[in-house]
Amino acid sequence: MTGLKSRRQPGSTAEVPDARARQAGREQGHPAAITLRGEVLDSWGDPPTRAGVRKPTRESLKIVRSQQLPGVEIQYIKNSQRRWTIYHSSFDFCSAIRTVDSIDWRYRNQTHCMVQKSLGVLVPGELHRVLKSPSETDYLLLLIEPSFMARFLEDDELQLMHSLNHQFEGRRHLALMGELWAAFTESNHDTLRLEGLVSEFLLSIIECADNLRSVPLPIHVGTKIVRDYLNDNHHRNVTLDECARLTGTSKFHLHRSFVAELGVPPHQYLSGVRISRARDLLRGGVRPSDVAGLTGFCDQSHLTRVFTEIVGLTPGAYASQLSA
Repeated sequence: MTGLKSRRQPGSTAEVPDARARQAGREQGHPAAITLRGEVLDSWGDPPTRAGVRKPTRESLKIVRSQQLPGVEIQYIKNSQRRWTIYHSSFDFCSAIRTVDSIDWRYRNQTHCMVQKSLGVLVPGELHRVLKSPSETDYLLLLIEPSFMARFLEDDELQLMHSLNHQFEGRRHLALMGELWAAFTESNHDTLRLEGLVSEFLLSIIECADNLRSVPLPIHVGTKIVRDYLNDNHHRNVTLDECARLTGTSKFHLHRSFVAELGVPPHQYLSGVRISRARDLLRGGVRPSDVAGLTGFCDQSHLTRVFTEIVGLTPGAYASQLSA
Protein backbone atom coordinates (compact mmCIF):
# COMPACT_ATOMS: atom_id res chain seq x y z
CA MET A 1 0.00 0.00 0.00
CA THR A 2 1.50 3.28 -1.09
CA GLY A 3 -1.16 5.92 -0.57
CA LEU A 4 0.10 7.29 2.75
CA LYS A 5 3.71 8.28 3.32
CA SER A 6 3.78 10.68 6.27
CA ARG A 7 4.79 9.73 9.81
CA ARG A 8 3.85 11.32 13.08
CA GLN A 9 6.57 13.08 15.05
CA PRO A 10 7.34 11.46 18.43
CA GLY A 11 5.91 13.16 21.48
CA SER A 12 3.17 15.02 19.62
CA THR A 13 0.05 15.25 21.78
CA ALA A 14 -3.12 17.30 21.93
CA GLU A 15 -6.03 17.80 24.28
CA VAL A 16 -9.52 17.13 22.95
CA PRO A 17 -10.57 19.77 22.17
CA ASP A 18 -7.44 21.90 22.59
CA ALA A 19 -8.12 24.70 25.08
CA ARG A 20 -4.99 26.62 24.04
CA ALA A 21 -6.17 26.71 20.45
CA ARG A 22 -9.56 28.01 21.52
CA GLN A 23 -7.95 30.74 23.64
CA ALA A 24 -5.63 31.73 20.79
CA GLY A 25 -8.61 32.01 18.49
CA ARG A 26 -10.43 34.29 20.93
CA GLU A 27 -7.40 36.53 21.34
CA GLN A 28 -7.26 36.99 17.57
CA GLY A 29 -10.96 37.83 17.43
CA HIS A 30 -11.78 34.57 15.70
CA PRO A 31 -14.41 32.20 17.14
CA ALA A 32 -12.89 28.79 17.79
CA ALA A 33 -16.07 27.04 16.67
CA ILE A 34 -19.76 27.61 16.22
CA THR A 35 -21.61 26.96 19.48
CA LEU A 36 -25.32 26.22 19.14
CA ARG A 37 -27.30 27.14 22.22
CA GLY A 38 -30.48 28.86 23.33
CA GLU A 39 -33.32 29.09 20.86
CA VAL A 40 -31.62 26.89 18.27
CA LEU A 41 -31.39 24.02 20.70
CA ASP A 42 -34.87 24.53 22.17
CA SER A 43 -36.28 22.48 19.30
CA TRP A 44 -34.25 19.49 20.46
CA GLY A 45 -36.45 18.99 23.50
CA ASP A 46 -35.10 18.01 26.89
CA PRO A 47 -32.95 14.89 27.00
CA PRO A 48 -34.51 11.98 28.94
CA THR A 49 -34.21 12.25 32.71
CA ARG A 50 -33.68 9.15 34.82
CA ALA A 51 -35.53 8.70 38.10
CA GLY A 52 -33.61 10.14 41.02
CA VAL A 53 -31.05 11.87 38.77
CA ARG A 54 -30.70 15.63 38.35
CA LYS A 55 -31.91 17.18 35.13
CA PRO A 56 -29.14 16.72 32.54
CA THR A 57 -27.05 19.58 31.24
CA ARG A 58 -28.26 20.98 27.93
CA GLU A 59 -26.71 19.33 24.90
CA SER A 60 -24.42 21.46 22.76
CA LEU A 61 -22.95 20.88 19.33
CA LYS A 62 -19.98 22.44 17.56
CA ILE A 63 -19.23 21.75 13.91
CA VAL A 64 -16.11 23.01 12.15
CA ARG A 65 -15.10 22.82 8.50
CA SER A 66 -12.29 24.42 6.55
CA GLN A 67 -12.44 25.92 3.07
CA GLN A 68 -9.06 24.33 2.47
CA LEU A 69 -10.44 20.84 3.20
CA PRO A 70 -14.10 20.99 2.08
CA GLY A 71 -14.53 17.22 2.36
CA VAL A 72 -13.68 17.05 6.06
CA GLU A 73 -15.86 17.96 9.03
CA ILE A 74 -15.31 17.67 12.78
CA GLN A 75 -18.14 17.61 15.30
CA TYR A 76 -17.89 18.01 19.06
CA ILE A 77 -21.06 17.02 20.94
CA LYS A 78 -21.32 17.64 24.68
CA ASN A 79 -23.69 16.28 27.30
CA SER A 80 -25.58 14.04 24.90
CA GLN A 81 -28.10 11.45 26.04
CA ARG A 82 -29.48 11.00 22.56
CA ARG A 83 -30.23 7.59 21.06
CA TRP A 84 -28.63 8.40 17.73
CA THR A 85 -29.86 6.74 14.53
CA ILE A 86 -27.69 7.92 11.64
CA TYR A 87 -27.28 6.84 8.02
CA HIS A 88 -23.72 7.54 6.90
CA SER A 89 -22.76 8.99 3.53
CA SER A 90 -19.15 9.55 4.58
CA PHE A 91 -16.39 7.73 6.46
CA ASP A 92 -17.16 8.62 10.07
CA PHE A 93 -14.83 8.09 13.01
CA CYS A 94 -16.51 8.52 16.40
CA SER A 95 -15.10 8.45 19.90
CA ALA A 96 -16.79 8.91 23.28
CA ILE A 97 -14.27 11.18 24.97
CA ARG A 98 -16.30 11.36 28.18
CA THR A 99 -18.87 8.85 29.34
CA VAL A 100 -19.81 7.04 32.53
CA ASP A 101 -21.81 4.16 31.11
CA SER A 102 -20.93 1.94 28.20
CA ILE A 103 -22.90 2.71 25.03
CA ASP A 104 -24.57 -0.17 23.22
CA TRP A 105 -24.92 0.44 19.50
CA ARG A 106 -25.89 -1.68 16.49
CA TYR A 107 -24.13 -1.59 13.13
CA ARG A 108 -23.78 -4.03 10.23
CA ASN A 109 -25.92 -6.67 11.89
CA GLN A 110 -23.77 -6.66 15.03
CA THR A 111 -24.08 -5.09 18.48
CA HIS A 112 -21.09 -3.29 20.02
CA CYS A 113 -20.33 -1.76 23.40
CA MET A 114 -18.47 1.56 23.26
CA VAL A 115 -16.51 2.71 26.28
CA GLN A 116 -14.57 5.90 26.87
CA LYS A 117 -11.89 6.61 24.25
CA SER A 118 -12.72 3.66 22.05
CA LEU A 119 -13.08 4.48 18.35
CA GLY A 120 -16.00 3.55 16.13
CA VAL A 121 -15.47 3.30 12.36
CA LEU A 122 -18.52 3.74 10.13
CA VAL A 123 -18.42 3.61 6.35
CA PRO A 124 -20.63 5.13 3.63
CA GLY A 125 -23.88 3.35 2.93
CA GLU A 126 -24.37 1.98 6.44
CA LEU A 127 -26.64 2.93 9.33
CA HIS A 128 -25.89 2.78 13.04
CA ARG A 129 -28.25 3.01 15.98
CA VAL A 130 -27.62 3.61 19.70
CA LEU A 131 -29.79 1.05 21.47
CA LYS A 132 -30.34 2.83 24.78
CA SER A 133 -29.94 6.36 26.09
CA PRO A 134 -26.49 6.68 27.67
CA SER A 135 -25.54 8.98 30.53
CA GLU A 136 -24.31 12.45 29.58
CA THR A 137 -21.62 11.75 27.00
CA ASP A 138 -19.19 13.91 25.01
CA TYR A 139 -18.38 12.75 21.48
CA LEU A 140 -15.72 13.79 19.00
CA LEU A 141 -16.42 12.85 15.37
CA LEU A 142 -14.33 13.12 12.23
CA LEU A 143 -16.28 12.90 8.96
CA ILE A 144 -14.43 12.39 5.65
CA GLU A 145 -16.37 12.36 2.39
CA PRO A 146 -15.61 9.46 -0.01
CA SER A 147 -14.26 11.68 -2.81
CA PHE A 148 -11.90 13.36 -0.37
CA MET A 149 -10.81 10.03 1.10
CA ALA A 150 -9.95 8.77 -2.40
CA ARG A 151 -7.40 11.58 -2.72
CA PHE A 152 -5.43 10.15 0.21
CA LEU A 153 -5.77 6.39 -0.18
CA GLU A 154 -5.01 3.84 -2.85
CA ASP A 155 -7.72 1.41 -3.94
CA ASP A 156 -6.53 -1.39 -1.65
CA GLU A 157 -6.43 0.99 1.31
CA LEU A 158 -10.00 2.11 0.60
CA GLN A 159 -11.09 -1.53 0.57
CA LEU A 160 -9.30 -2.01 3.87
CA MET A 161 -11.30 0.84 5.43
CA HIS A 162 -14.48 -1.04 4.58
CA SER A 163 -13.24 -4.22 6.29
CA LEU A 164 -11.97 -2.73 9.55
CA ASN A 165 -13.34 -3.72 12.92
CA HIS A 166 -16.22 -1.40 13.69
CA GLN A 167 -14.77 -0.50 17.08
CA PHE A 168 -11.36 -0.71 18.75
CA GLU A 169 -9.17 0.97 21.37
CA GLY A 170 -8.60 4.46 20.01
CA ARG A 171 -6.39 6.53 22.31
CA ARG A 172 -3.71 7.03 19.67
CA HIS A 173 -6.28 7.92 17.01
CA LEU A 174 -8.18 10.20 19.37
CA ALA A 175 -5.01 12.21 20.07
CA LEU A 176 -4.68 12.86 16.33
CA MET A 177 -8.35 13.82 16.10
CA GLY A 178 -7.65 16.30 18.89
CA GLU A 179 -4.80 17.80 16.88
CA LEU A 180 -7.12 18.13 13.89
CA TRP A 181 -9.73 19.86 16.03
CA ALA A 182 -7.10 22.30 17.30
CA ALA A 183 -5.88 23.02 13.77
CA PHE A 184 -9.41 23.48 12.41
CA THR A 185 -10.30 25.98 15.12
CA GLU A 186 -7.28 28.21 14.51
CA SER A 187 -7.89 31.48 12.70
CA ASN A 188 -5.27 30.83 10.02
CA HIS A 189 -5.60 27.46 8.31
CA ASP A 190 -2.38 26.03 6.88
CA THR A 191 -3.53 23.71 4.10
CA LEU A 192 -0.38 21.61 4.10
CA ARG A 193 -0.59 21.11 7.85
CA LEU A 194 -4.29 20.18 7.71
CA GLU A 195 -3.70 17.65 4.95
CA GLY A 196 -0.75 16.26 6.85
CA LEU A 197 -2.85 15.74 9.98
CA VAL A 198 -5.52 13.92 7.98
CA SER A 199 -2.79 11.73 6.50
CA GLU A 200 -1.38 11.04 9.96
CA PHE A 201 -4.79 10.00 11.25
CA LEU A 202 -5.48 7.64 8.34
CA LEU A 203 -1.97 6.27 8.58
CA SER A 204 -2.45 5.52 12.28
CA ILE A 205 -5.33 3.25 11.31
CA ILE A 206 -3.69 1.69 8.25
CA GLU A 207 -0.52 0.82 10.20
CA CYS A 208 -2.40 -1.35 12.71
CA ALA A 209 -5.00 -2.62 10.24
CA ASP A 210 -3.73 -6.20 10.33
CA ASN A 211 -5.08 -6.44 13.86
CA LEU A 212 -8.31 -4.61 13.05
CA ARG A 213 -9.86 -6.62 10.24
CA SER A 214 -13.44 -7.70 10.60
CA VAL A 215 -15.89 -9.77 8.58
CA PRO A 216 -19.40 -8.40 9.15
CA LEU A 217 -22.24 -10.85 9.52
CA PRO A 218 -23.96 -11.38 6.17
CA ILE A 219 -27.27 -9.65 5.52
CA HIS A 220 -30.10 -11.68 4.02
CA VAL A 221 -30.44 -11.11 0.29
CA GLY A 222 -34.01 -9.86 0.68
CA THR A 223 -32.96 -7.23 3.21
CA LYS A 224 -30.12 -6.12 0.94
CA ILE A 225 -32.49 -5.80 -2.03
CA VAL A 226 -34.87 -3.61 -0.05
CA ARG A 227 -32.05 -1.53 1.45
CA ASP A 228 -30.62 -0.82 -2.01
CA TYR A 229 -34.10 -0.03 -3.32
CA LEU A 230 -34.68 2.51 -0.55
CA ASN A 231 -31.29 4.10 -1.24
CA ASP A 232 -32.13 4.50 -4.94
CA ASN A 233 -35.69 5.71 -4.39
CA HIS A 234 -35.31 7.96 -1.35
CA HIS A 235 -36.69 10.92 -3.33
CA ARG A 236 -40.17 9.35 -3.78
CA ASN A 237 -42.94 7.86 -1.67
CA VAL A 238 -42.05 4.17 -1.25
CA THR A 239 -44.58 1.67 0.13
CA LEU A 240 -44.04 -1.55 2.03
CA ASP A 241 -46.13 -3.35 -0.59
CA GLU A 242 -43.68 -2.61 -3.39
CA CYS A 243 -40.75 -3.59 -1.17
CA ALA A 244 -42.45 -6.91 -0.38
CA ARG A 245 -43.02 -7.57 -4.08
CA LEU A 246 -39.28 -7.17 -4.67
CA THR A 247 -38.53 -10.00 -2.26
CA GLY A 248 -41.58 -12.21 -2.87
CA THR A 249 -42.39 -12.25 0.86
CA SER A 250 -45.19 -10.88 3.01
CA LYS A 251 -45.02 -7.36 4.41
CA PHE A 252 -44.89 -8.79 7.92
CA HIS A 253 -41.95 -11.09 7.13
CA LEU A 254 -40.08 -8.31 5.32
CA HIS A 255 -40.57 -5.84 8.18
CA ARG A 256 -39.52 -8.39 10.82
CA SER A 257 -36.35 -9.51 8.98
CA PHE A 258 -35.37 -5.92 8.14
CA VAL A 259 -35.59 -4.84 11.79
CA ALA A 260 -33.77 -7.98 12.97
CA GLU A 261 -30.81 -7.38 10.66
CA LEU A 262 -30.50 -3.58 10.43
CA GLY A 263 -31.95 -2.63 13.80
CA VAL A 264 -34.58 -0.22 12.42
CA PRO A 265 -37.80 -0.62 10.39
CA PRO A 266 -37.75 0.31 6.67
CA HIS A 267 -39.43 3.70 7.16
CA GLN A 268 -36.84 4.77 9.73
CA TYR A 269 -34.01 3.58 7.50
CA LEU A 270 -35.49 5.63 4.63
CA SER A 271 -35.67 8.71 6.86
CA GLY A 272 -31.99 8.26 7.69
CA VAL A 273 -31.08 8.05 4.00
CA ARG A 274 -33.12 11.16 3.22
CA ILE A 275 -31.54 13.18 6.03
CA SER A 276 -28.07 12.07 4.93
CA ARG A 277 -28.83 13.29 1.40
CA ALA A 278 -30.23 16.53 2.84
CA ARG A 279 -27.00 17.14 4.78
CA ASP A 280 -24.97 16.54 1.62
CA LEU A 281 -27.08 19.07 -0.28
CA LEU A 282 -26.83 21.66 2.49
CA ARG A 283 -23.05 21.22 2.59
CA GLY A 284 -23.03 21.81 -1.16
CA GLY A 285 -24.81 25.14 -0.78
CA VAL A 286 -28.37 24.12 -1.73
CA ARG A 287 -30.93 26.32 0.04
CA PRO A 288 -32.93 24.62 2.80
CA SER A 289 -36.16 25.63 1.03
CA ASP A 290 -35.10 23.54 -2.00
CA VAL A 291 -33.87 20.48 -0.12
CA ALA A 292 -37.26 18.99 0.83
CA GLY A 293 -38.35 18.45 -2.77
CA LEU A 294 -35.03 16.84 -3.65
CA THR A 295 -35.02 14.35 -0.81
CA GLY A 296 -38.56 12.94 -0.77
CA PHE A 297 -40.13 14.97 2.04
CA CYS A 298 -43.71 16.24 1.70
CA ASP A 299 -42.73 19.84 2.36
CA GLN A 300 -40.22 21.97 4.21
CA SER A 301 -41.97 21.60 7.58
CA HIS A 302 -41.79 17.79 7.23
CA LEU A 303 -38.06 18.03 6.45
CA THR A 304 -37.49 20.39 9.37
CA ARG A 305 -39.24 18.10 11.85
CA VAL A 306 -37.39 14.92 10.82
CA PHE A 307 -34.04 16.72 10.33
CA THR A 308 -34.27 18.17 13.84
CA GLU A 309 -35.15 14.78 15.35
CA ILE A 310 -32.18 13.04 13.70
CA VAL A 311 -29.46 15.70 13.46
CA GLY A 312 -30.37 17.81 16.45
CA LEU A 313 -30.93 21.18 14.77
CA THR A 314 -32.99 22.63 11.95
CA PRO A 315 -31.81 22.57 8.31
CA GLY A 316 -31.54 26.36 8.37
CA ALA A 317 -29.38 26.32 11.51
CA TYR A 318 -27.20 23.58 10.03
CA ALA A 319 -26.71 25.54 6.80
CA SER A 320 -26.05 28.78 8.68
CA GLN A 321 -23.27 27.40 10.83
CA LEU A 322 -21.62 25.78 7.80
CA SER A 323 -21.58 29.10 5.94
CA ALA A 324 -20.30 30.85 9.07
